[in-house]
Amino acid sequence: RIQTLLKNTSSHHWVIFLATAREAFHDLFFNNVSLRTGEILREDIEIVGTPSSKELLDAKRAILQAAQITRDKLGSPVGPDERH
Repeated sequence: RIQTLLKNTSSHHWVIFLATAREAFHDLFFNNVSLRTGEILREDIEIVGTPSSKELLDAKRAILQAAQITRDKLGSPVGPDERH
């Protein structure tokens, strides 16, 4: 599902969000994307530095909106509590 969210959200939003995310989320996220995608995002995170509060809020909103749209399209939950 993370790959679906990546397709439906600007990678810039993910870079901003990941720049401030906890290590546990990094592990979850990067274990669910391709190695190449992970490399690109890690490089971009290093470049972006610390985002402003507004940038972070905008990124969170965009990702959340994409998650809600994805959930509505797939008819199932999107998030860390989903079970396969």
